Amino acid sequence: MATVELTAANMSDASVERVWALLSDQASWADWGLWDSVTIDQPGTTDPNGVGLRKTLTFKRTASHEEVIAYDSLTYALSYRL
Repeated sequence: MATVELTAANMSDASVERVWALLSDQASWADWGLWDSVTIDQPGTTDPNGVGLRKTLTFKRTASHEEVIAYDSLTYALSYRL
């Protein structure tokens, strides 16, 4: 299976700390995003929202299963595998 890498960027008037607070609290994504629900299937290994976290995002009848593969709160970096 081929690997596809995507990068997303956006601009916000909010502070980087405020944006990171939302992104790093992955259980809250359905509160502010397009998703109907977020289920944390497995917390991260050293940080509950960090590397190893597995979650299921649902939107209508579609489910996305994601695993956090990189997480750095010092540089505000988050990477995950679908």
